[in-house]
Amino acid sequence: MSDARPAFIVPEGLTLATEDGGLAIEFDGDVVLRSSLGQRVARVRSHSGDVVLGPVVDVDEVSAPRGKVVGEGRLAAKAILAERVEVDGDLDAGGVFAQSVKITGDLVAERVTAESGSIRVGGRAVVGDALVAQLGDITIDGGVRAASLRTPSGRITVRGAAEVEQIEAGSDVVLHGDVRGRTIDAVGGVELHGASTIHRITGDNVRITGPMNEIGTVGAQSVISVGPGRIESDLFIAPVVDLSSDTEGRVTVVECHNPLGHTAVKGLLRLRDLATLIGNVDEFLSDRGLEPLGSRGAAPMPSAPAPAAESSAAESSAAESPQPTPAPAPEPAPEPAPEPEPAPEPGPEPE
Repeated sequence: MSDARPAFIVPEGLTLATEDGGLAIEFDGDVVLRSSLGQRVARVRSHSGDVVLGPVVDVDEVSAPRGKVVGEGRLAAKAILAERVEVDGDLDAGGVFAQSVKITGDLVAERVTAESGSIRVGGRAVVGDALVAQLGDITIDGGVRAASLRTPSGRITVRGAAEVEQIEAGSDVVLHGDVRGRTIDAVGGVELHGASTIHRITGDNVRITGPMNEIGTVGAQSVISVGPGRIESDLFIAPVVDLSSDTEGRVTVVECHNPLGHTAVKGLLRLRDLATLIGNVDEFLSDRGLEPLGSRGAAPMPSAPAPAAESSAAESSAAESPQPTPAPAPEPAPEPAPEPEPAPEPGPEPE
């Protein structure tokens, strides 16, 4: 066999077939395909290894459930299933399902799900439905347009402009560019550093520093901080609201525990000022996805001491927390006083 040219070797166990008018390739080990072999590739599947695809190969379906799908440059596929997806370039796909996804270029897809790891996009992301990382973070170095970004336990970071209807994070949400959308809900903090147009924001703490912000309602478990910039909002509710002296605009209602101090922001009514208009305050807030201020940031109410099951448990509880002063024992009932002797009969009046 000549060493001058590379050999075409068909390994044992390789299956080549025609499927749906295209070539189907199936193998137990790694599959490296740098050419489409002059026809459409319907499916490439590796049962136990990786699938590596060159930049000129377009695939309907690529699968490596126990390995990686690697794109050497641009990768186009209608469906990708793998343990990991790594593309050194752009990815254009219908659906992507993997444990983790890393793309150095742009992403165009209908839906992307990472079951246990993170999603990292080095360029811009355009997703028709959702970008979901079940246990990891979502990081997009460019901009993003999607119906939703969701990570129940991780952090979401977008360094470019974001146009997303719904953002949910189990940790923090940090948006460096301009943002348009409907809701942002985070268990951790929310940071908006560009101009924003949002219907509702909730988080542990919310920081808004963009030059122009139109936000319907903002609720935080600890602090809302705004400025410098301009804010237009219907309602802020948090234990602490900090409006920078460089902030302008209007917040119609601000519900907080702290005094606001000097500010150029207009409005600043309290919910009690609008009680005749809004009716039940708790229902008013609930309809807007917010919680009453009394349920956050307030000092905890003292709890009643638990009844002592054993003397040792009672002593331990008494050592850890002060107990109420016991009521004094009732004094013994006094002995009945002797009956008084009958008063002597009056003597005869003097004549």
